[in-house]
Amino acid sequence: MGRGCIPALRLFRLPSCAVAFLTVFVPTYSHTGNLYRSLVVSIPLIPISLCTFILNDLNDIERDRINHPGRPLAAGLLLPRTAAIIYFTAFAVSLAFIHFALEEWLRYVYVAGFLLAINYNTVVDYIPTLKKPYVALAATLPIVLVTLIVDVKPNINVLLAAFSFVLGRELLMDIRDLKGDGSTVVRLLPPKVFTSLAFCLQGLGALSLIVAVRSPLELAAAALATILLMIITYNWKNKSYRPILLYAMKLQMLSVIAFLI
Repeated sequence: MGRGCIPALRLFRLPSCAVAFLTVFVPTYSHTGNLYRSLVVSIPLIPISLCTFILNDLNDIERDRINHPGRPLAAGLLLPRTAAIIYFTAFAVSLAFIHFALEEWLRYVYVAGFLLAINYNTVVDYIPTLKKPYVALAATLPIVLVTLIVDVKPNINVLLAAFSFVLGRELLMDIRDLKGDGSTVVRLLPPKVFTSLAFCLQGLGALSLIVAVRSPLELAAAALATILLMIITYNWKNKSYRPILLYAMKLQMLSVIAFLI
């Protein structure tokens, strides 16, 4: 049983689910001081994220056999049927939580975000040039959600930082996966051009945070994002470091949370 659970847990992409959860939970609790309310508006993001990742892995089995042969479905460690059962379970939990735990106006917001998330593969298959901007746009939705929940004006610089960080990271991931991917925007120009563009976007993200600084906490968060960018840029040429560096880029999104508190 334990052996069957481990591939399923890898399918869940728990670090990414945690980032989505924390992006809403921490700012909401900071503004309201209401633990119950903060959990209620944050927990649905976990099964919604699960649905997104599972659908993506089901859709990418053949690509992953080339780019990520160790992933559970690509490696045959988990049957597609099992992944589909987990998907529909998470789907049902998402809808039930949205319906029973959230007020009516907020339900529409979550359902709209849910539809945007699970239609990612439609974009991948039929409008591949929009794949990376689509992901980056989706990544800003939890930030917009926070502003709606706590009723504060969204900070354009913070939204731009989140969008730029994610778009830069996604371009680098596309370059990494070029061999197994089909039609993708990074095939339009040499990989070095898109690598430079990706790090320019990362730099724009760090600069946007610096411009948005209004408190010591935000200054520390902007400094963290900038230092991470410097470390990642310096070490990127070493291919053996890249998996760790791509994970480090997720910490940039955690630095964004400081600007929502």
